[in-house]
Amino acid sequence: GLLKKHDAFETDLAVHRENCADVCRAGEKLISEENHHADAIAARCKGLQSKIDSLASLAAKRKQGLV
Repeated sequence: GLLKKHDAFETDLAVHRENCADVCRAGEKLISEENHHADAIAARCKGLQSKIDSLASLAAKRKQGLV
């Protein structure tokens, strides 16, 4: 049961990872257009990517514990 729930979580995570990538692409576009908040946008994109990578890593560890 837990493994099935975890698989559903991983599916949701994949969707969220793609949404985060879309947000970062939009941020990169703003940065390339020399938006006056370019530094803040870059920092937020980096933080977002770091958090999603961390979550994916923790999910992989959790799955190893379930198998």
